[in-house]
This record gives sequence, C-alpha cells and structure tokens, in this order.
Amino acid sequence: MAAGRPADAEAVFRSALAISPDDPGVMASLAAALRAQGKLADAAKVLETAMALAPGFTGAAYNLANIRLAEGRVAAAVPLYRQALAAEPENRDIRLNLAAALQATGKPDEAAGILKSVVDRTPSDAAALNNLGNALRQSGERAGALDALSRAVTAAPKLADAHYNLGALLADLNDIEKAAGHFQTARKLAPGLVKATWAEALTLPQIYGSTQQIADCRARYLAGLDRIADAARSAPDSALPDLLGAVTEHTPFALAYQGGNDLEPMTRYGGMIAGIAARAFPDLAEPPARTAGERVRVGFVSAHFRGHTVGRLFSGWVTGLDPARFEVHAISTAGSGDAETRALAARVHKAHLVPIGPAELVRLIAGLRLDVLIYPDIGMDPVTQLAAALPLAPLQLASWGHPVTTGLPHVRGFLSASAMEPEGADAHYRERLIRLPGLSIDYPRPDIPPLPRPENPAPVLFCAQSLFKAPPAQDATFARILAEVPDATLRFIAHPIGEVTAAFRQRLTGALSAMGVDPARIEFLPPTDRAGFVGYCRGADVILDTFGWSGGNTSLEAFHAGTSVVTLPGAFMRGRHTSAMLTLMELPELVAADADGYAGIAVRLATDGDFSGDMRNRIAERAPALFGDKTPVRALEDTIEDLIRR
Repeated sequence: MAAGRPADAEAVFRSALAISPDDPGVMASLAAALRAQGKLADAAKVLETAMALAPGFTGAAYNLANIRLAEGRVAAAVPLYRQALAAEPENRDIRLNLAAALQATGKPDEAAGILKSVVDRTPSDAAALNNLGNALRQSGERAGALDALSRAVTAAPKLADAHYNLGALLADLNDIEKAAGHFQTARKLAPGLVKATWAEALTLPQIYGSTQQIADCRARYLAGLDRIADAARSAPDSALPDLLGAVTEHTPFALAYQGGNDLEPMTRYGGMIAGIAARAFPDLAEPPARTAGERVRVGFVSAHFRGHTVGRLFSGWVTGLDPARFEVHAISTAGSGDAETRALAARVHKAHLVPIGPAELVRLIAGLRLDVLIYPDIGMDPVTQLAAALPLAPLQLASWGHPVTTGLPHVRGFLSASAMEPEGADAHYRERLIRLPGLSIDYPRPDIPPLPRPENPAPVLFCAQSLFKAPPAQDATFARILAEVPDATLRFIAHPIGEVTAAFRQRLTGALSAMGVDPARIEFLPPTDRAGFVGYCRGADVILDTFGWSGGNTSLEAFHAGTSVVTLPGAFMRGRHTSAMLTLMELPELVAADADGYAGIAVRLATDGDFSGDMRNRIAERAPALFGDKTPVRALEDTIEDLIRR
C-alpha cells in the first residue's frame, strides 16, 4: 500500500484473511486496498463484516462512513460517523467528516457547532475554518462565514478550496471583483478545481450598477461559457469527478435577470452539462423504453416542494392529477422539507424525501422507471439540473418555476401558460412550447384573511419583488413617479444580505437625486413570512411591478390582498405574469404600453381616489378567477397522455 500498489496489497491482505478470517484489522486493511482501487462496494461489504464481528471497532465505522459519503449516500454516512465519534470524541477527522455529512443533509447549524468545537481547540486549523465558513454561509450567518474563511486563507494561503468558498461568499455579498480574484487564485492553485474555473467565468452580480454593466457582464459571461464548454468537451475521463462537482454547484440562474433572449447561451450550457452527465453515467445516457402499465407513472422533481414560490405555484399539478390515470411520485432534491412538504407527500402515491447525494439521486430516479418526469424549476437548483441533463424517463418536461428555456437536449417540452406567452414565443425555447390554459396552474387562494386596509396619511407605493428583479432601466421611472407624487413613499423589501440592499439603495439614490427626489422617501421593509407579505401588500396604495421580470406568486398574493398592481409586459414570458392575471380579471387599465404609460397609471392610482377605489373593488370582485382553476390540470393530464403515445 505504501508503495502505491493497492492491487498487490489486496492479494496479500486476502492471504492474511485466509489465515485469520475473523480479524477485523485485516479486514480494514483489505477495505483500504479495495477503496484505493475504486472498488467502493466491495470495500463496504468487507467493512460491514468487520463491524458485525467487532461492533466497537471505530475504524470500520469511520471508513465505512467515508465510503458512503464518497458514494453520495450521505444520510447513511451520518449515523456511522456518530458511532465513530462516540468512541473517539476528540478525533478531529471524524468531526470534520461528520460535519460535512450533516451539511450535505441540510443541517448546517449542527455542522457549524461541531466545526466550532474543532476551531476552538485549534484556532489556526485552516481545513476546519474553511468547512466552518462554508457551513455558516449555508445557514445564513454570513458575518461569521466571512471571518472564518478569511482566517482560513490567512492560515493556509495555498488552500484552494478556502479561496473558492471565500469567493462564493463575496459573490453573495455582491462584491464580484473580489470574488473573481479568489476564484482566480483557487484556479491557479488547483487547476483541476473545475468549479473555481466555472465560478470565475460565470458569476454575475446580484445588483447591477447600470445598463452598461449588464452588457459588459453578459459579454464576459458568454465568452466564459464558450471557454468552459470547450474545455469540458475535451476533458479526459479523469476530470469527470471535478466536472460533476461544478455541475452540482453552479446553475445559469442569474443570466435570465439580465433581460435578454437566452436561447443560444442556455442551449450551449445545456449541451455542456448533458455531455458531462452522459460521460459520468454512461449506462443512463439513452432514454429508457416505456414500461406498460394501467396508469401513467409521473414524477415531479424539485428542491422547492416546501413553503416556497415554486411549491405554491405547482403543488396543484403534483396533487391534482387523477389517481385513476396517474401514479404520482414527488422527488425532493433537498430532503425532508417542512410542513408543506409533508402535506404534499400525503397526497401522492409516493414521496421520496430522504436527503441523498447527486449520484444516488440520479440512480433513484432511474430506478423508479417513470414514464414522465416533470421538472417545474430547472435552473434554480444544481442537483435538479444534473438529473434533468440525463434522459431518466421516456418523456421529460420542464415548466416556468424558472421561466426560461432549460437548453437541455433531453427535455422535450416546456409547460407554459397561454395567457403569459407573447406572439412568436416558440422561438424563445429549445423545447417544444406547450401552452396550458390560462395561468397554467391550480393555485389555491392563500388561507390568510387580509387585514383591514390602513388609512395612509400619504400614498404608499410598494415594489414587492426581489431587489435583483428591478433593472437599472426602471430607476428613472421610480424617480419620475415619486417626483409627480411628492408626498408618496416607495417601499421595497430588504434583501436578507445587507450588502445587496446597500448596492440597490446606492444605485436608486443616484436616479432619485438626478430628478431632485429626496432618497429618504425610500423605505426598506424587513423580510417577512407569507402572512406578513400579504400585510405589506394590503398596506400599500399601489404595487409597482418590475420591468422585464414580472411578479408571479407575489402578484397573486397582492391581488388576494386586494391591491392594484401596475405592470409593463415584457418581451418574454418571465415579464408577463402580472399582465396575464390582469387580462384574466379584465383590468386592462393597469397594463401599460410603455414606461411613460406605466408611470402615468401609477401616479393616477396614487392621486385619484375614485380611480384607485374602483380598481380595488373590481380586483376584490374578480380575483377569484385567478385561484383554484382546475382546467389547467385537466389539460396537463391530456397533454401527458398525448405526448407519451407519440
């Protein structure tokens, strides 16, 4: 083994085991030789035997846990690490690996607690600091994460992974320039760290300072995408683990917020990750044949089957298919979820909610032998993206949880809403565009009674969208509206990351000052829960939709609250959610033709009490048309059956 000859070592250890067949120490050595050759399953069997013979053998439990982690079976690794740690509570390596497994199963807080105990003992332990920073970042403790990762790169300037994680954190904080520097350092220190190369090429700001910055960042992104796609295509098979590591950490999520036509770059990106996935899982590279059965077996795959926009928009599909015609599986790529996850799980044939690694997830889905896979939100979660890159079912469909083409060659159709798509929309998708009736969804009206509307002493305007949805081009319109309604206040919801809010405030302040508007008239409300959000909407006189990326779930909840939303339809489906709702409610008065018209509608709503009251009354009367519509689900059933017969 020391000479790097694990195959020869295996033969020697097997000879030793023939002499002492019940010796757990020899078994552990044999398992090490097997693992060194990549024979993980064989090594695991040997260690399981060793543990049965000697239940207190810590080394067997620890090494078996490491194998489970390498296999992606993180949920199985956790109890083994706990068993090993109980026997050796001061063992640093066991603590670090247990923390990694806990973090992978969605328990970053517990992982951080374990890692803090290691750092308390050895404050300059760079590996522990790096892992601690990563866990704190996942749990939202960004100040602590920044401290830990900064200490890690100081303690070990050549630790590439620490530079990568620090770069990722700085990108969260909208400090793209510093983030790029750390990604570049990580890439130079470890050329095989593909995720660092991808991050350097593809990371985009959360808040753009100007329209010109959008253009500059887009040009850099497209050039970087070409480079990494070419490199991925020519990479040797030995690079596949690192390529998969990049696929399961990065998505093109931020690209669509630039407001452009993303068909070409998404097709390039989708082809790249599909090529990587096919090489990593060659036995899954061809679509399976459909298995005959009385019912169509349908799987819905998402990381957001919980109290999340995607879960609320599409749960009606998951739970609404006719059980006499369809056997429905809900597959969560993010583990057990919350109360909404459990409620959904109780209404399907089977829910798969155990947290597992990406490779294990792919094989789980393939093993279900589903006829149809529906991905509501490809582009929002990297593990979901990996699964969708493979043909794991004869028919695979995407939808508008992330409303942009997936670019993936094995996704045949994009389930969209007839009321939201503009003329010529087929040209925006690599997939076949399938228009379901109306809003395409069965969205239950929120079970939140709207509070009485407050009597605002002055008009309150509210932009209810995430700050990164408001493009720089809209700033002048915000300023104009405030200039024409001099006593009004404009509210936004602060981003959970203070630096992101600060960047948005700074940009908008410039536009306001240029028009002589006092920036103090801008307010940032704290993030809140669903009931609190409905309260924010109810407390506003006017809700201002964002240009280019319209409100979906947020506008539905705003209309539930009875508040008027003014919108300017965009060129793509993602900019037309609210206008579709207003069309269904027959309220064209709130749909603008251009930015001037948008400002005019907003000003009238803020200053003309009769017009504003009429709009509120009509919304209260007509909003029920947006909720509980079963027609799209019946159309989805017919669409699925029609497509699988082809």
